[in-house]
Amino acid sequence: MGRTSSVKKVFTVLSIDGGGIRGIIPGTILAFLESKLQELDGAHVRIADYFDVISGTSTGGLITTMLAAPNKHNRPMFAAKDINHFYLQHTPKIFPQRYLIFIVYVVFLKFTKKNMHNFKRKI
Repeated sequence: MGRTSSVKKVFTVLSIDGGGIRGIIPGTILAFLESKLQELDGAHVRIADYFDVISGTSTGGLITTMLAAPNKHNRPMFAAKDINHFYLQHTPKIFPQRYLIFIVYVVFLKFTKKNMHNFKRKI
C-alpha cells in the first residue's frame, strides 16, 4: 500500500471588504504591505504574487480588479500604491457626493495627530 504525503499546501486568500470610499483604508494597508514585500523581494513584486485568490465585495471588488487585472506582460496592471490615487481621482464619478464629506472627515479630521492621541488615551 502506498504512503500518502502529510504535507499540505497552503492556500492563500486575500479578501477585501466593501464600504464605498472607505476603500482608501485597505488601499493604504495594501500599499504599505506591498512596499514591505518589495523591500524583501524586489521592486517588481505585487500583492497578487503572494495570494492564490483575491476577492472582494463592492469597493473590495474594485480593488481586487486593480490588484489582479493583467497587463500585456501578464503582470498586475496596478501596484497597490495606485489604489488611493485612483479613489481620490475618481470618487466623484463612482460614489455619490455624500461620500466626499466622509472622505474629508476620515482623511483630514478623524485621523489628525491630536484626535489619535485623544483616542489612545481613552483606551
